Amino acid sequence: YDASVTKNIFVTSTDYQGNLGGINGANNICRTRAQFAGLSNYGTYQALIASNGVAPMDNIGWNWGTLQTVTGSVVAANPGALAISSLSAAPNRNEFGVIKGSYVWGGIGYQCYGEFSTLFTWTSNSSDPRNCSNWTSSSSGVSGSYGSTGSTSYDALHVSYCTPSYACNNSLPIYCVGPNPDLPNITCPGAVDATATKN
Repeated sequence: YDASVTKNIFVTSTDYQGNLGGINGANNICRTRAQFAGLSNYGTYQALIASNGVAPMDNIGWNWGTLQTVTGSVVAANPGALAISSLSAAPNRNEFGVIKGSYVWGGIGYQCYGEFSTLFTWTSNSSDPRNCSNWTSSSSGVSGSYGSTGSTSYDALHVSYCTPSYACNNSLPIYCVGPNPDLPNITCPGAVDATATKN
């Protein structure tokens, strides 16, 4: 935890089918979108998304003090606030600062139990992951769970009790967080946006 570090969170202005290229592909999407928007240290942005064995909080890192939209609205006052889904503002701004009300890929597997307020620290449920085959499939035969950008609770990543999901041939945006001072600033390929749809 570093109180001096402020990170941005944005929802991508572009939408993607479930094959994000795995968690690394999702991270590259975030870096590309941050680059297109002219955000500093764009090559260190990470996806706020669950996958097999990786929780959203773990993917973006815990070494920060404040999480805000790119327009400066505080979404989480510290990592602990995000970890318990206590958001100060909805994470509904895209990388250009424009409000985007949308569902968003989340990746938390089928759940009808547990303390949902800690959802940002969960990985995909191994028995029913609902993460588009670990973000490698755009098939209508598999599904991914989703959240809502307009929420200030766990619904931001995981809408409703018992995890409804979309078939992975649907297109949704993802959340991105950065910059990450613990990562090198990687120049990323714009080609990862080749299958994106503008929304």
